[in-house]
Amino acid sequence: MVVKSYLFDTCFLIDLEREMRRGPGKAHQFLQVHISARPCLSWTVAGEFTEGFGDIHHPACAAMLARFEILPMDQSTAHHYDMTTRYLWGRWTDYAKTGHGGNQLLKDLDPSHFQWSIIRTLSGSMSAKEIIRVEKTEMKKHGSKAVRLNLQ
Repeated sequence: MVVKSYLFDTCFLIDLEREMRRGPGKAHQFLQVHISARPCLSWTVAGEFTEGFGDIHHPACAAMLARFEILPMDQSTAHHYDMTTRYLWGRWTDYAKTGHGGNQLLKDLDPSHFQWSIIRTLSGSMSAKEIIRVEKTEMKKHGSKAVRLNLQ
């Protein structure tokens, strides 16, 4: 019998942790539907989650992480993490330096009319192609294509 594995991101963990305090929600429902699956975290996601606690030995932190198998670091994972980090860092530093990242439509607008937000964090094991796909999905959901500010 093949056991399915699910690799969860930081947003899922945050939702699950909140539900532990407030009561079951969508994250708990997902886990119940997939009760026979093996829940996994990358070491990066586990590290991002523990950043939210002053002490990584905090009982709530330990209880959350005990529910998941933390996947080991290997050369391939390190390479994906490095490439993803460099890609994102380059894009964000360019936007931070210029305010527009080379996007002509943004150059022509008054920057005081905008507020920048981090909408979603992504796994360090994702390829650049996967990241761009997620970015395009987020742009579509938030209407940035409709107002033509992200034309990549």
